[in-house]
Amino acid sequence: MGKDSVIENFLKINLPINRGFKTSKIMNGSSPGMVYRVGEWSMDFIKSDSTIGTNKGVFTLIWKKQTDNKWKVEVLQTGSKE
Repeated sequence: MGKDSVIENFLKINLPINRGFKTSKIMNGSSPGMVYRVGEWSMDFIKSDSTIGTNKGVFTLIWKKQTDNKWKVEVLQTGSKE
């Protein structure tokens, strides 16, 4: 699945109904070539300007420094709590 597929099949469908996306840190850390963050996320689902539900979950995000000194997301793992 490429970027265009993600935009068409996920973002265009889901972004209009999601509001209030929030994250909170559980832990993070770094070394010269890596940065990580573990946290929780939540968002509301909206229909006709009313909140019809909320979803919550956890995430792990790891960035790795590349040989050209740019940072790249190496791992993004997320899961729902409910």
